[in-house]
Amino acid sequence: MANLEIPVNPAVVKWAIDESGYSTAEIAKTLRVDASKVHAWRVGDGQPTKGQLNGLARKLRRSPLVFLLQRVPLDSSLGPEFRSVLRPDGTSLELSPPERLAIRRARYLQQKLSELVFQDERPKVEIPRHELTDEPEAVGKSIRSWVAGDCASEESIGREFAEWRQMAEAKRIFVMLPQLSRPRGSDKSQELFKLRGFSLPDDYAPVVAVISADYPPARSFTLFHELAHLTIREYNSCHVPSFRSKGVEQWCDRVAGSALIPRDDLKDFIDRRRESDEQERVKRVASHYKTSLRAAAVAIENAFPSARGIYLRTDKRLPLRDRPKDGGGNADNSRPAKRVREYGALAVRTFLQAFADRRIDELDSREYLRLFGPETDRAAALIEVHAFNG
Repeated sequence: MANLEIPVNPAVVKWAIDESGYSTAEIAKTLRVDASKVHAWRVGDGQPTKGQLNGLARKLRRSPLVFLLQRVPLDSSLGPEFRSVLRPDGTSLELSPPERLAIRRARYLQQKLSELVFQDERPKVEIPRHELTDEPEAVGKSIRSWVAGDCASEESIGREFAEWRQMAEAKRIFVMLPQLSRPRGSDKSQELFKLRGFSLPDDYAPVVAVISADYPPARSFTLFHELAHLTIREYNSCHVPSFRSKGVEQWCDRVAGSALIPRDDLKDFIDRRRESDEQERVKRVASHYKTSLRAAAVAIENAFPSARGIYLRTDKRLPLRDRPKDGGGNADNSRPAKRVREYGALAVRTFLQAFADRRIDELDSREYLRLFGPETDRAAALIEVHAFNG
C-alpha cells in the first residue's frame, strides 16, 4: 500500500516543474530518486508513489491535488514576463525558484483581494494613464503628484520609502515586499537574486512589489519604476536600474528618477554644492533625495550632458551595491509584524475586514494571511498605529 502509485497528469507535472524554475536533477536530489524517474513522471512513462507525490508538491509549493487535474491550469501560469528579467545590456536572465514563487504568491493574493474589493462595491482604481511616447520627466512629475495627493503642495522630495508606500496605499495600490529566502548551502558571497520588483495591473487590486532584499533607499526607486509600469498597464518583472536599460525599462527608470529627483531641483542642488569628485557627488545626491546610488547616477547623467558615463563609472567604482548589510533589519520579527511588512497594511486590512464581515471564513483567513488566533489581533493593532509600513 505504501508504494501505491498515484495517477498524476504528466502534462501538469511538466508544467509545474517548468513554472518552478527547478531542474529535473534538483528535484530528483530533493526527493532522493534518480533523475530518470522524475523525467518519467513528466512524460507519462511512470507514476510517483504517494510519498513521492507529497515530496514533489512540497518542493514545488503546490497542493498534491493539482497534479491530478485533467488539464494544465493555464489561468495561473506565469507568463514569459515573469520567468526572466532583462539585463541592462538587453539580454535576459532566468528568475530563480524563490523569485518565481514570490510572483506566484503575489498573484494568488491579488486575485482574492480583487474579488474582495469588487464585493465591497468600491470603484475601480483610477491610475494616471501614460504612453511610452510621453516625456519621462513629465510622467515622473505626474506620478509623484498623484501619489503625494494633498501633500503635493508641500515638500514631497526626499521622502523615506515607508512614507511613499503609505501614500501609494492611500491611492489603493497594494504595495508588497516579498521576502526571498536564500536556499540552504548557497554561496552567500554571490548575489543570488536579480529581481528588484514587478507590477501586476488590475482594475480593483493593482499590485506593485518591491523585493525586500534591497535596502530602503533603493526600494523607493523600484516603487516608482513599478508605478510607471502600471501607468502603461504592463505586467513586468524588473532588474536593477541602469542607464543602459533598453526600451520600456529605460523609460521606467527615467520616470522613477524624475519622480524622486526632479531635474530642475537636482540642477539647483548640484550648482550649490560643486564637489570635485563625481563619486562624492553621487553619494551626496543619493543621501539628499533618500534614493539609491544607481538612481542618483541615472538622474545626474540625464540632467547633465557633461556627466555622460557617470553611471558606468559609479557602478564600477563604488563598493556599495544598493544591497543590505548582513545583520540588522527590523526589531520586531514576530509573524504578525513580518506579514504586515510583506503584504502591506492595505492588504492585511482588506483580509481582516473581509473576515470580520464573514465574507471569508477562518480557514480562508489563515490561508491568505498565514496568521493564527491572537496573531491576527496583533496584526490589526500594528496597522492601527502604523507601526509597520515599510
